[in-house]
Amino acid sequence: MCQQAQFHVLHPWPAAAARRGQAREHVSLIGCTPDGFLRLACLGELGHQVIGISDATCGTFDLDAWAEVCDEPYLGTMLEDAADLGHLRLGFDLDASVAVSDATLLCVEVPRAANGSSDLSRLEAVVNSLGRAMAVKGSYHTVIVCSAVPPGTTMGMIAPLLEQASGGQLGEDFGIVVWPLPVSPGRAVDEFFSQERMVFGASDRRAAQQLFALLAELDCELICGDVLAAELRYFTMQAWNAVRYRFQEDIGRLCTAMAIDDIGEVLDPDAALRGGWMTPAAGGADEREDGAYEVGLQQDALTALRYFARCLQVSTPTVEGVAGADVIAWPGKRGGGGLSCN
Repeated sequence: MCQQAQFHVLHPWPAAAARRGQAREHVSLIGCTPDGFLRLACLGELGHQVIGISDATCGTFDLDAWAEVCDEPYLGTMLEDAADLGHLRLGFDLDASVAVSDATLLCVEVPRAANGSSDLSRLEAVVNSLGRAMAVKGSYHTVIVCSAVPPGTTMGMIAPLLEQASGGQLGEDFGIVVWPLPVSPGRAVDEFFSQERMVFGASDRRAAQQLFALLAELDCELICGDVLAAELRYFTMQAWNAVRYRFQEDIGRLCTAMAIDDIGEVLDPDAALRGGWMTPAAGGADEREDGAYEVGLQQDALTALRYFARCLQVSTPTVEGVAGADVIAWPGKRGGGGLSCN
């Protein structure tokens, strides 16, 4: 795959503040996942009109049910406010939703096996349906891949499937953006709006400009680079947090044994996780607020990275060590365009 030219944009272009009830960009979103609800709320908060598409593959958007189990501060209120302003709608017709939007975000869940391999069957079904809807629309459309997919999936599986189903050509009739968002559970909204830099990959400049338009109001640097690097970014960022946390946890136990009350006296703040210091008395990850789920995401990313490295026959002793016990479970066929082992 050719390396895409990288370009940086700091505040892409001046954008007037949106009037209450007036949307800037029109996008649709597929995927009733925590990540999908987060992006619905944040894009609605930024003034864009977002349609959450429900289907048999990805489930049904139910804001009331989501609000009952949501642990993200502000998210429920943001979704309600966006709906009240007309910035958020829930659609059940994929063709109609795509027809009135300029871009579609794919937030489909990608299950991963214990060995780190990914099941792309659900995503494949959604991409085929999206391609057919793009054919009905008949004009340029941007597809924004938000799901955590193995490196190579976007250009190896998603792009060809879209070309086949839509009858169009990448770069002319549609563009693709890969937009990873490795935020922390329980702090996702704050981290979304406080990011200093956001890195994504795009198939071409026109597709990149669509994401620039969506994020123009964020006070952060937008960096567009290679699609393959953007796919890998989610896993590396989550895995890096796992490595830092486990090291910090070890140092915390050491401090406890030595009767040192403040771990900050022995570990620089830059080495800490974004959520702040874990005190020596805090114990394991499961005792932190949202810790079990967050560490689960990090472990998932670590095992996926280990799987990618093994598929490429690359030695990664640190990742192997931190990822934990070996799992003898290998898939029997290729994973639809992403990394897989035969």
